[in-house]
Amino acid sequence: MELEEAIQINHICGDSKWIIVLAVGIVATLFGIFLKKQRKIRIAMIITSVLSYVIYAVVSFNCFRSYVYIGSLYAEHEYPYENGIIAEPVDNNTIMLTNNGAESISINNYYKVERYLSNTLFYMQDDVSNRDLVYDTSELVSGQSMMFTFDLADYGNLKPGHYRLACSPEYSMHYYFVEFDILDNGEFVWCDI
Repeated sequence: MELEEAIQINHICGDSKWIIVLAVGIVATLFGIFLKKQRKIRIAMIITSVLSYVIYAVVSFNCFRSYVYIGSLYAEHEYPYENGIIAEPVDNNTIMLTNNGAESISINNYYKVERYLSNTLFYMQDDVSNRDLVYDTSELVSGQSMMFTFDLADYGNLKPGHYRLACSPEYSMHYYFVEFDILDNGEFVWCDI
């Protein structure tokens, strides 16, 4: 399931109008129970109620499934690193990290790409298993800079939109962020800092 598809399914299935289908099922069940003498109407009401319940169950399942999928990609608990580290774009696969803080920082080669959709950040799934990666760690001394390279090919063909590259110091929930766009023609463009 693609992220855009999950958001669309969640939007459609999460609509409160589906409660009407459930209400029709309940009313049809009640009519089916109480209309004992009109057999044809009773059978029609029972069939209507069963269909309503099945439709509502399928919609609810899809809503739940898309909600869980979206929730697994929701970028949360990420905080900007405010210890004097500045991240600046260099080219399409390199940023420069400058340590303007007072202390040395351990930087590893871990990064992730996040996409803005509906004013919310979502993790992009890469094709590389994090279990197979070996993280190289470097020390970024105060007053020095280092190049940080990344490979967007790990994320497949990124769709047009607004993205954020996030990299972090070792064992931290704080990140350095640099934003970029993928244009309709597939071109990669850094956003203004």
